[in-house]
Amino acid sequence: MKKGLSILLVMGMLLTLTAIPSFADEGEKQKPNPDVGVMLQEDPEAAAEVDPKEAKKQQELQKWYDELTEEEREFVHQKMNEKEQEAVLSEEQTKRKEADSLKNYLQKNLSKTQYTYLFNQNGVLEIGVPSAKYISRAKELCTKYTEQTKQDVTVRYELCRYSIKELEKAKESLEKDQDFTQLMKQVRYALVINNGYLELYCTDETPKKFDSWFEKSDYRDMMVVNEYQKILPTDSVGL
Repeated sequence: MKKGLSILLVMGMLLTLTAIPSFADEGEKQKPNPDVGVMLQEDPEAAAEVDPKEAKKQQELQKWYDELTEEEREFVHQKMNEKEQEAVLSEEQTKRKEADSLKNYLQKNLSKTQYTYLFNQNGVLEIGVPSAKYISRAKELCTKYTEQTKQDVTVRYELCRYSIKELEKAKESLEKDQDFTQLMKQVRYALVINNGYLELYCTDETPKKFDSWFEKSDYRDMMVVNEYQKILPTDSVGL
């Protein structure tokens, strides 16, 4: 019974432990508590800005912690680590959602000639553009979005050779190309758009005469060939 009450006390004080800030000035020396891992002032009363009530709470909290058993301290550390991990995961999830929202906004406001791809890389939005002049257009929209939503998403830009419109048109034309379809009719393959280029995946090797056709084709500069690789389940990688 006593142990159960003690654990409940630990849980209650844990909330206080994670909520109490450090009240020292930036220039004032601090020392870490090796057990708790929080920063405590060497002399709480030395700084004029310190709220006496909060300083007293901090001292009481330290006294309370010093009186815990090793088992109770391990329990506190475990719960603190869990809370920190939850906070990190929550922040990462929020960043991914905000990047997706900006991505959707740009897809609606940029024409397919003004960008190559929009890719959410764990909360960082990567934007491929076919010309440097479109970087300014994308930046303008990102600034407008930030002002409207108050969400400041990290954005990275990459200059690409083709726009998404050009890649989609090339993919469609290639799939209707009689020479290409005739060559590939006996092979299991997939043609996908991967960021700034086309990718051809073959589960085996490419057919005979493919190399000679490929060297003379209009798609030589925009397509990468991958032999003995699994076929991707989507044709919109990076979009």
